[in-house]
Amino acid sequence: MRSILVILVVVLALLCVEVVSGDVGVGLWWDLSEIEGKAGDKICGQFGLYNPFDTDIIAYLDVSGELIDILEKGLSEKKRKHETILDQLSELRDKYRGELSEEEELETIEEIRKLESEQKVLEDYLNKIYEEQSVYIKAGTSSKDRIMKEICFYPTKRGIYDGEVIAKNFKTSGVASTGSSVSLGVSASLKVIALRKDINYRMIAIIVGIVVVLIVLGIWIKKKRNKTSM
Repeated sequence: MRSILVILVVVLALLCVEVVSGDVGVGLWWDLSEIEGKAGDKICGQFGLYNPFDTDIIAYLDVSGELIDILEKGLSEKKRKHETILDQLSELRDKYRGELSEEEELETIEEIRKLESEQKVLEDYLNKIYEEQSVYIKAGTSSKDRIMKEICFYPTKRGIYDGEVIAKNFKTSGVASTGSSVSLGVSASLKVIALRKDINYRMIAIIVGIVVVLIVLGIWIKKKRNKTSM
């Protein structure tokens, strides 16, 4: 009886290992390396998500590099602040591992706790955004079965912005409740070119014409009043 129980335990353990070790990832399809538009306008590109692995996923698109700076204003600021906090935390944790006085150690711990609290708030915000933008993709799909997702940028100034579009996947268990994401992903380089906005010469001509008419009309009225007073 004991030997049977041992065999059952071993079999169950092997099954668990097989499930955990299953490949998880996401595929990214693209046919562009740059997009362009006018500064001040929305500039968008299409990317495809698919899942060639053996586990269903929930995937979304993220960006890196200079592309972060031309996302929607609120999202752009939050992502940059999150990156800054992560860098600060890394420096403080390295400092904490060094030789510190008791007072310095307490100050460092307090700074770390404060930044970790800010980090949690930002991650909750970002994960909520990514959850809203994510899509469910069944396992074993190819690029032919890709789900197209649009990603948009809002450059306010003329320039060239370099970065990467990254396909990432949330954990398949309880995305809504955990909001955490897996680091596995694949990226594609993207350049966003923001050109100078066209000058509307017709509108300028109309405005100049109206101003000229108003000036001439003002001079005429003034002359007429002067004649009347005489």
